[in-house]
Amino acid sequence: MWSSSAPASDPAATPDRLGAWAAAVAVVAGLAVVSPPADRLADRHLAAHMLQHVVLLSVTAPLLAFALARAVRGGAWSAARLTGSVVAIAIVVPLWHLPALYDAAERSIPLHLAEHATFVVVAVWFWSEVLAGYRAGAIGALVALCAGATPGTVLGFLMTFGGSPWYPHYAAFASAVEDQQIAGVVMWTGGNVATLLAVCAVFAGWLRRLDREPASTPRRLPAESPASHLSP
Repeated sequence: MWSSSAPASDPAATPDRLGAWAAAVAVVAGLAVVSPPADRLADRHLAAHMLQHVVLLSVTAPLLAFALARAVRGGAWSAARLTGSVVAIAIVVPLWHLPALYDAAERSIPLHLAEHATFVVVAVWFWSEVLAGYRAGAIGALVALCAGATPGTVLGFLMTFGGSPWYPHYAAFASAVEDQQIAGVVMWTGGNVATLLAVCAVFAGWLRRLDREPASTPRRLPAESPASHLSP
């Protein structure tokens, strides 16, 4: 509830503490996983690098999208934009995990920053469209959640059951295969935890809407016209 001291005619003027907290946690989590100590660990362990990706895609991005949705209310839901965001996720996530591009990002700081920035921008777009669909009660939000989780899940399974290291950068380190298998588990479990929570939120929202809807009244048939009895 809005504070009693806030003007009743302008509820938007009241600070949105929930959105502010979400934005703060998103920024702290994002900065923590790309900090120099985290980057040094990710430089030696693929699992640590995949944890960076999971946090950016499934923690920082949805929290930022939530904060933006609280700050900019009333955005209309669009099936085209939601579909576009799912396609973007399906392209960007596998693209940056191709061995050639991945190793190139490991050798170049600007390219590495571009990789992480791309993840955040595309994922914030995706989660923003999912939230818009959720507010509109569209089933597309649920479909998009499942579709958006698919690229990371598939990559994670392939890493987990891969028999040889994908990336030359990590092949020189001991236990490269085991490290890659752990990285795969991090990818498909970490990302799917966020997806599962979001799916539960969507279902809870639908149940609340059903509870608020009044019971439908039976429709009355139109009264027969007297002229209908005059037909032969």
